[in-house]
Amino acid sequence: MKNTAALLLFLSTAIPLLSQETGKSYPLLAVKYSPTSLFNPYTGTFLTGIEIWPSEKMNFQFEYGHQFLAFNDKDWSRDKEQQFYRKYKFGLRYHYYQNFRQPPLLFYLFWWNALLPPGRRRFIGFDFIAFPQSYVDNNGRVLLEDGTALAYTQAKINKNAVAATLVLGSQIPLGKGFFAELYAGIGVKWKNVAHELDPMLTTPISSFSVSFPYDFSPDNVDGRHALPYVDFGIKFGFGFLEK
Repeated sequence: MKNTAALLLFLSTAIPLLSQETGKSYPLLAVKYSPTSLFNPYTGTFLTGIEIWPSEKMNFQFEYGHQFLAFNDKDWSRDKEQQFYRKYKFGLRYHYYQNFRQPPLLFYLFWWNALLPPGRRRFIGFDFIAFPQSYVDNNGRVLLEDGTALAYTQAKINKNAVAATLVLGSQIPLGKGFFAELYAGIGVKWKNVAHELDPMLTTPISSFSVSFPYDFSPDNVDGRHALPYVDFGIKFGFGFLEK
């Protein structure tokens, strides 16, 4: 339900933005803030960043997300304590003005980009995202890399994840240097999970009592895992030294 609420917030904000004015000027430098990142049900972040425009059609962006637990202090599936995480994003964008509607496949993946009128500035690009995370988990179990299964009273879980996504979107001028950015990306996330265990707080689990590895969530399996990854949201920004 939290994911649904975030998506509804995204849709309710995105739809009225489609009617804003078209503009072909661009800033040399811009600062941005992403309100939708606050509503991530697992790792809500206060995400801000900068854009650097070396040319009209290309920019680089750097973003930093600081831990923000006000909207997700209680994970539905886990009792997390001493939670710590950060998010770092680096992006490359190529901007263009499209004078025709997008094909059906891209419409389903990035619907608002297809609904924008011809001539609106769009972009395609890549994002590289890193998000280290750690927390203390109580009364769980883990499947180690050697196949050993353990139940624990308490353990510290360290997760280091990186993701790479293909991103499509559009920047919509709001006037006087302000703009909104709608974006969505799909890609792959690689996650490395490691448990710090106290032998006094662990108990072996018989292999006959579980269905390996299906009884374990990704956070409960040590090692490196590749998972599909989706990233979408709305950003608001302000540009300086507009050309």
